[in-house]
Amino acid sequence: MKIYAAMKALHKCVCELHPKINEIILAVNEGNIAAQRLYLKMGFQLFCFTELHKGG
Repeated sequence: MKIYAAMKALHKCVCELHPKINEIILAVNEGNIAAQRLYLKMGFQLFCFTELHKGG
């Protein structure tokens, strides 16, 4: 599927454009189980946050 190819290419693309980057952060709604499973399958780690951080 195209989405798998895109997710696999993401790391390579970011590294080529920004070689000093060592972390990619993706956000997903906690109810979007399909996206969470995709991220896990692609090797990303999930961290759950239940509140938005208010900067300042």
